[in-house]
Amino acid sequence: MPSRRSHLYRTRVEFEDVDSGGVLHHPKYLNFYERARVSFLRERGVSFKNMIDSGYALAVREMQVSYMKPLFFEDEVTILTRVVEIRAASLRLTQAMFQGVVLEGDRGLAENDWGELDAKNQMNLFLVHISLQRMAPVRFSENQCAALGS
Repeated sequence: MPSRRSHLYRTRVEFEDVDSGGVLHHPKYLNFYERARVSFLRERGVSFKNMIDSGYALAVREMQVSYMKPLFFEDEVTILTRVVEIRAASLRLTQAMFQGVVLEGDRGLAENDWGELDAKNQMNLFLVHISLQRMAPVRFSENQCAALGS
């Protein structure tokens, strides 16, 4: 079973996600990672909708995606999201994308145990207060830190 700091998200490459050759189009990977990240937070009781309604958001500061192997129309995909670091106002995640259904006990959760990846994503996020003037970083609450697994 994944640790509190990790999450498995399963999906499928749909026709709308591929280019004319039937290959998952590179910007669509970001959509898959976003869905996995939102699912990870939702599972921990952190609702994006409630966060935004309260005047807060998680803003992506930096993202690095590596594409190792192509994914194709109708491939089943599993994305492992793992919390690497939680700081006062920032969160660093690593995400690994695998072709096929990965069961919870199939992969080690340490980065060097992930085996053959189809793609990998590392990102830094900041909790920000949304205002009309600017988006200023703010500290995570104790409850948010606990929900994220720190």
